[in-house]
Formats: sequence, C-alpha cells, structure tokens
Amino acid sequence: MALSIIPSSPAASASLALALLLVCYYGQKMWVARAPIRRVRKLGKPMPPWNPIFGHLLAAGKAAGSLPPDSHSCYLLRKLSLDFPDGAFYLDVWPMQGPIIVLTEPGMSNQATSHPTVGSMKPASLQDWFYPITGGPSQSDLNGKPWKYLHDLFSPAFSNTNINAMVPVIADRIITFREILREKVKAGERFLLEPLVLDLITDVIGETLFNMRLDVQRQPHYLAEAMREQLRMKFSQYNPSNFIAFFNPRAMWRRWNNSRILDDGIKAQLQKRFREYKAQKATEEAKPFKAVIDIALEDYLRQPGKTSASTLDSEFLTMITRNMRAFFFVGYDSTASTIIFCYYTLSQHPEVLARMRAELDAVFGPDFESVTGQISESPQLLNSLPYTQAVIKETMRLFPVANGLRLGSSELEVVDEKGNRYPTDGFAVVISHYANQMNPKVWPRVEEFLPERWLVEPGHELYPPPRAWRPFEHGARSCPGQQQVFTEIKAVLACTVREFDIQNCYAELDKGKKLDLSGVAGQRPYMIDAGAAHPTGKYPCRISLSGYVPTTGSAVKSKSG
Repeated sequence: MALSIIPSSPAASASLALALLLVCYYGQKMWVARAPIRRVRKLGKPMPPWNPIFGHLLAAGKAAGSLPPDSHSCYLLRKLSLDFPDGAFYLDVWPMQGPIIVLTEPGMSNQATSHPTVGSMKPASLQDWFYPITGGPSQSDLNGKPWKYLHDLFSPAFSNTNINAMVPVIADRIITFREILREKVKAGERFLLEPLVLDLITDVIGETLFNMRLDVQRQPHYLAEAMREQLRMKFSQYNPSNFIAFFNPRAMWRRWNNSRILDDGIKAQLQKRFREYKAQKATEEAKPFKAVIDIALEDYLRQPGKTSASTLDSEFLTMITRNMRAFFFVGYDSTASTIIFCYYTLSQHPEVLARMRAELDAVFGPDFESVTGQISESPQLLNSLPYTQAVIKETMRLFPVANGLRLGSSELEVVDEKGNRYPTDGFAVVISHYANQMNPKVWPRVEEFLPERWLVEPGHELYPPPRAWRPFEHGARSCPGQQQVFTEIKAVLACTVREFDIQNCYAELDKGKKLDLSGVAGQRPYMIDAGAAHPTGKYPCRISLSGYVPTTGSAVKSKSG
C-alpha cells in the first residue's frame, strides 16, 4: 500500500501550511540577515568555517567546547581570534544577533572609535537589548541629536568637581561595608563576596544617582529590589537559551509589573526632588555635590516657562526615568565586579599587596580607621595613589567587564598593518576588550599580572601601547563615568586592604575536581555573563584580619571615619 504524504484532515493541512509559511518567513529573514556575510565571504575575508544554515554557530560551539560552560563570551571571541592574528574577523551567529565584525587589535579598534560616523553610532538593535532594562530609548542606545542632548545634560555629574564632592557620600557607605566585613571576620564562615559589594555600590548609586539613602547594606529597599529584579529577569527570561520563558504569561506579567514599580518609584523621587527644589531653590543649587537626578531637574527649571511649573510634565518624567534606569545598570555591577577582581589579584600576588599597603601607609598613616575621614575632608588624597591605580588598571586589563559596540558604515573600511581592508557596512562592530587587552602581539607577558607596566617610562618593553587599554572605550561614546569609577574603587581598597585578608574558596567547592582553565587564562574566578562580567560563583571566600603592621612615615592627619 502506498503511503500518502498529503494530509487527510483540515487540521493537518492547516498545520502543514503554517509550518511551510514559517519556514518561508524565517528562510527569507535568514537570507536577508546574512547578505553582508555572503558579500565578505566572496571577498575572501577572514572568518571561521561557515555553514549556510547555521552560519558560524557550529564553529563557535566547537571553540566553546574547551571553555567552562558558563564562561563569558569574551573568552570565546578571544579563542576564535587566535586563528586571525591580523586583528579582525567576521562572525555570523544569526538569529542570536545580526552579522558582526570583531576587532581585536588596538590600532584597528581605534579606527572605529575615532571615525566621525562610526565612532558615535550604536546599532539600532541595542535598543531592543536595553529595553527590558530601561523601558525605552536612553543615552546608552540613542544616536545623533537625542544622544548629544542627553550626553551634554548629564556630563556635569561626572566632572572632577562633582566627583570630589561626592567622596564623603562614598566614604560613609564604605564605613558600613567595613563594619559588615568585620562581622564576617567574627563569624569565621565561608560567604559570597559579590552580594556584599553589590549592596555597597547600590547604596552609593542611591545617593549619586537618585539623591536617596537606600541603606540596602543593612535592610531591603523596594526601589533597589525592583531595579535588581529587572536585571535578573533581563538575564534569565530575556536569554536566548530560555526562549520559552519570554512568552510565559506569568513571566510577562512579572516583567511588566516590576517595570511599573520601578518607573513609579523613580518618578515619585523626581517629583519629590522637584518640590524640594521649588521650595528651597537657592539652598539646593548651592550644594557642592549634585546627584544626576538633581542636575536634570536644574536643567528643566532653566527651560522657558518651567520655572513656574507646579509639577513635572510626563515627557520629561519618562525621559529621565529611562535614563536613571540605564545609569543604574551601567554603574552597578561593572564597578562591583572590578572591586572583587582587585581583591582577587591582590590575594594572588602578595608582593603587589605589600607594595600597595606601603603606599597607603605613606599617604594615610598607620590608622586604618582614619582613612574614611581623611578622604572625606581631602578627596584629592585619592589622586596620590599611583601604585593603587596601577593595580586597578592591570586588573581591568585582565578582567574587562564589557565590550565596545559601534554601527558599521559604508564610510569605514578598517585597515590592518598589512594593508588588508575590512568592510564594516552592514555589520555591528564589536570591539573585544578582552581580546584587545590579551593580544600577545600588543602586550608583552600578556597573561602576567604586572601593575608596573602602568608606571614605567615610554620606551620600556612593558609600556602600554597607545589606546590599547579599553575598559571605558575611546572616542565620542567613551564612558563618561571613568573618573567616578576609579574614585569609588580606590576609596574602597584604601579603606579595606590593609585591615583584611580575603581569600577565595573555589578549591573548597571544587573538592579536588580539576577544571580546564586554559581558555580563561588560568583564572579560577573567570568571568561569566550577567550584565557586566561577574566572577563565577559570586566569589566564595573567607576573610580574616590581616595582622598587617603599617610602616612608619608621614601622612596627612585627620579625624577618624
């Protein structure tokens, strides 16, 4: 008997028709999305082995097989880049994202970030990526005049004057953090360091962003919980590997409801600060430190017709709320992760820790307790720590927590040292910070932790090449908060590294199991993707009092913190 392939019922016919329709729809989308890849393949441009159905997903999966399964994508990009030592390659990972060109060499990366068009443009797809975090367009993903307006609006928040004025706020929150570390010493138990540092940075953000005392280091706060829950949902339910959860009705309601709570809380704080400004305008404007939210309100009140307004208009509320959500994200876990990685690198290099402690002795004197008071009264003392800054920069070189991203253009072909040209039109330009900063052609002794490379003179073999260090990127879209990040990290380290020894406990958890860490430069707390890069396992550790005896020497004297 012959078997019929024609459906025998209307329901089966409809299902077959729908399946064919979906195949045609996604086939057409795949054909269009991969047009730039087909174009550069014909030109013989470098890329991994390509499959007409799966693109480079098979090659990427093979390369990822030798990496820890939860490791950050930056390790995969670096591993792939080793086959393309000239500094660029193309990648097709559709449908996860559109075609990209990956830059792994500083000179080529600079061509993109310094280009008059590409250097200031972000791909439109970035708005979709940011939407669960921000609720709409923000400074992080806009282009052209809207981006320029927001950039100029918020820039005063990141001036040296304003950052110095915020140091007493930072120091006050560090006092609580230090008290919690002392409690952990007394408990003598293993704990996760990451949540404690994230709480510290959240408290700092509450003041510097919203002009609010959240105090989440000691108790929950609904606004902080809503912001962090939004990030948790973004990096679980919005994850391509968890595709089903995106359409789960309960999950959809949770995303909507949490976003509403977050928006309502920020808008309420905006209205509260607006009323306070209206009631005490001269007093508010005279304050030396201005939170980001207050800088936006001052600009609003300077606009024609707004001085007499009794409430904020809805357009302004929506715009600022989206940007406050974006600022929370970009300043939250990136700073916290870098602090944790600094504790790690110091614990692995006792000679570096000893030299850093000696520098702190020379600047602050022997009284650990007094440091918070000293930096509150004289924030410029944090600029007298060149070795501490070198430790931070070298840690950021080995553990960069993000990548750069720009929109390619027909106006830019990136050129390598051999004169080979790489079109960017139709591609997102990914500047891999990790691959750039771990490029053995650029950095001598590339996998070694050497803070000295940031202190040597030009001409020394370790002297960093121009613009090869990229954690904050370069060009028009570089991170405006670089100085604030350094200030926060230096303040935390200055107030804690002499008093405490923090040792990771990964060996306890591994229980003798051998892991292949060759693809992550041998680092057990390798980076994982959770927004900014985080240390895997939230950095399990134990803490003890260091017993460190300060060296004698002169220092600025001040009251105790």
